[in-house]
Amino acid sequence: MRSPLCGVVCVVAVGLSALAPSHAVEFGAGLLGTGQVREGGRPDSTEVPSNLYGALLGSKLHHGVGGETYFRLARDWSRADGATDFYLGFVRVPARGIELSLGRQTLDDAPGALYVADAGRIRFDRGGGWAFSLFGGQPRYFEPLRGPEIVSQDEQLFGGSVRLRWSPQATLALSFLQLQREHRRVNQLAGAVWQHTVAQLAGRPRVYALASYDTAESSLQQATVGSGVAVHPRVFLRLEGAYYKPQERSKEVLPGLDRFSDPLFALFSASSLKQGRAGLQIRWKPNVSWYVDYAFQRFEETPGRAVDGHRGSVGFVWLPEGDGLEMVRWEFYTTDSRGGQLQAGRAYYENRVYERVLLRGKIEVARFDKITNQSDTVVSSRVGVAYELFPGLLAELNVEGNRSPRFDQEFRLGFFLTYNVHYRDGWEARTLDRPVLRLPGGWAG
Repeated sequence: MRSPLCGVVCVVAVGLSALAPSHAVEFGAGLLGTGQVREGGRPDSTEVPSNLYGALLGSKLHHGVGGETYFRLARDWSRADGATDFYLGFVRVPARGIELSLGRQTLDDAPGALYVADAGRIRFDRGGGWAFSLFGGQPRYFEPLRGPEIVSQDEQLFGGSVRLRWSPQATLALSFLQLQREHRRVNQLAGAVWQHTVAQLAGRPRVYALASYDTAESSLQQATVGSGVAVHPRVFLRLEGAYYKPQERSKEVLPGLDRFSDPLFALFSASSLKQGRAGLQIRWKPNVSWYVDYAFQRFEETPGRAVDGHRGSVGFVWLPEGDGLEMVRWEFYTTDSRGGQLQAGRAYYENRVYERVLLRGKIEVARFDKITNQSDTVVSSRVGVAYELFPGLLAELNVEGNRSPRFDQEFRLGFFLTYNVHYRDGWEARTLDRPVLRLPGGWAG
């Protein structure tokens, strides 16, 4: 199913670009290749995975038509197997304040979550005090992240949203979503998101709240209330409280099929989660910023049994010369609950001082102690050197050294290669500051 849809989108995009006047077209493209040589899961085995990511962005085509696509080609050369994933591919057609998009796209109008879906969406927004959208389609799930697509469970979703803005400082968004599987309702949510900046008060505090209400079960599923305020020209404080309780109706609606819920929360709780969080950012010097975060969580491990947990972190960002060409980040974080404890520290360094050269490295050391009497120390480190071969083309070689319960010591050799171009009244290389596809993230944690 992926290939025909991808082909249709590509053909449509090529046709539209051919009809477009050259002076109006804006077009961006990016390719990202990654590869690695590492020890395999079996004794004396080696894995050689590689990935090729591609992205195409087009706008201001004929009558203002635009579109986007994002895909991946993967292959493990040691086992001669591969995969093809099609993440995004849609056409966007604007007309007098109305925008129609069709294809595989991200739906951010739904309450409670983002969905990638083969869908159609229509938006009406003339820049006034209100706007609305309607959408419908079939959700697509990928597991693990950026991995192969899960086999479709014949699900459909539809809904809409309304956004109200009665001042530059205040907005309210209302939304509705129904998710069904094999034409039977799995979830029916109504959501609201409210934001307000109190410009009259010192520090211009911003207050926000969001909620998701299960209209079928007449129960609150998710709620968050928070505020952020500059208590001092160099100090920013944020406070937040959250409640999360997804309703379990899969056995009643569709016996034998699991509901789709928050995958992280589902690992630790079968019922509710309450969280209080506080964060502080301090600009100690023009080139040094500190931050502190703390969160208290209470969740039901089993019905009727509550478990408390604590999460905290402290760290800083240092720009040695103040120009951003050199950066140092350090962080210590800890987690403590009935299931065990974790203490970890990580550091990251990046250097762009030398023209066309990027140097970066990181190290992370974590110690865990589980309730099962298991304990160990995990180490992850990486050093990389990147060079801009010519405008828009950046290549990097990197070496990893890791230690974990699975591997007492492990070394990996990898590479990244990315190329970005941009067209607007002529082809030009995409600057490294605003690429279509970046070098893979995760370096700084």
